[in-house]
Amino acid sequence: MGTKKLVTIIAVITLAGALLRLYHIDFGLPHSLQADEPELGEFAIKYTYEIKSIIAGRNWYKLIPLNFVYGTFPIYVYTAAMMAFSKALGLLGVAFDRVHIYTYLRVLTALASLTAIPAAAFLYNKLFKDWFGTLVTAMLVALNWQFIVLGHYLNADIIVATLLSLAYITAYLYYARENDTKYTILTGILLGFAMGTKVTAAISLPLFLYIYASKKDWREMGGIVFDSVDSNPFKYVLATGYIATPLAAVLAMVGVRLCAPPPSRHFHHFLIGHVLLYLIFFSLGNRRVDRWMLPVLPIMLIYTAYGLAQLKEKLGRIQFVTAATIVALSYLYFPALLLVQFQRQTPKSAAYLWMRDNLAAASNKLVITEQGLDPMNKLPSVNVRKSVVYSSENAQLVYPESPVGYNYIAVSSRPMANFKRPEIQKAYPEYVKRWQAFESELMDPSKYELVKTFELPKPNLIPLSDVYIYKNIELQ
Repeated sequence: MGTKKLVTIIAVITLAGALLRLYHIDFGLPHSLQADEPELGEFAIKYTYEIKSIIAGRNWYKLIPLNFVYGTFPIYVYTAAMMAFSKALGLLGVAFDRVHIYTYLRVLTALASLTAIPAAAFLYNKLFKDWFGTLVTAMLVALNWQFIVLGHYLNADIIVATLLSLAYITAYLYYARENDTKYTILTGILLGFAMGTKVTAAISLPLFLYIYASKKDWREMGGIVFDSVDSNPFKYVLATGYIATPLAAVLAMVGVRLCAPPPSRHFHHFLIGHVLLYLIFFSLGNRRVDRWMLPVLPIMLIYTAYGLAQLKEKLGRIQFVTAATIVALSYLYFPALLLVQFQRQTPKSAAYLWMRDNLAAASNKLVITEQGLDPMNKLPSVNVRKSVVYSSENAQLVYPESPVGYNYIAVSSRPMANFKRPEIQKAYPEYVKRWQAFESELMDPSKYELVKTFELPKPNLIPLSDVYIYKNIELQ
């Protein structure tokens, strides 16, 4: 296949990926922000409107984030984008609100995440020089459900994955050429930005040093989190298989097994080492957060595509078409499910709107949530209790309030799942006892009636809490 035709097809695949990432990009707005989204977006909004006073007063210290967990690089990029957005609409005389701001920043995130599609395809083509596998790689990244989900809102993981995808390319270009300094500099910049986005990107540093050392003489080298605790030693093997999809993960192992090392032996070690290092590093902890494996997902999918290309060579036509169809159907199930799950109203915001429109303002309401900016806070006569998940913040001492005396009780599914984890039950029996008593009280049909449910189809990929609203029938 000619280069021009190959590039055209990859561009079409990237466009399809863009449509999936932009589908219902405003989901949850204005009532619900997702995960760590406020930690990035609110800083950008704050700096945009304070930048003039900061410069005038030379108060540069105000540009230092209060929290470095989420990194400074994306915050400053979003701030620059927000300033351009605000200035452009101001000159045009167009009014905008918080919904427009977050939609705009989400669109930028989604579009930036598309870089991983041609980047992974380019890297595959350089390593294996096979047009079929190159196109399969592009399709796998474009249609991967985890990339689609994280491309829908502001988060550090999608930015790290994008930056490292580009860093893999510049590292390869350095490796394939004779000591080209500009690629060394570009790789350092991209890796630095990735570390400035999330410090865990630094675990890739030894492998980047390895790829440079492979061309040189060595003498020239210069607590518990309740909502994600998991003690399974293979949790990140399972997580990687889940986000890549099981059959794609199996094909990746086939691709790794069948790839012929020379002449790119060191670079294959570099790529495969990234996956192994991420698996080992995160498996040493006691949490399972699937999105943390996103930076190495493009590598997995490159070898998945190569495994499929090898099956094409080794199987008969009918056998290969059958196998490829099974893989495609299993892989496309999750993206198809996301078309249903991504709606403007999330379960949380839909529950808020229902309670606002259907419950008496004077009725007492108890809300159990995991969100600090839960829209339920805007309801009258409401007591919103946010669950705490970090044991370092004494989460084990935060007990639910009794539902007795409240007309309506709205509970989110994620806080109600924490005390059921085996690790929590073993470590904090009193905490578990209190939450079990709360659930037992709420499930008593003689006292409480489930009046409304807001759920997503399962499996919940985004992930969002389902919301259940109960009525205290003893007070009616």
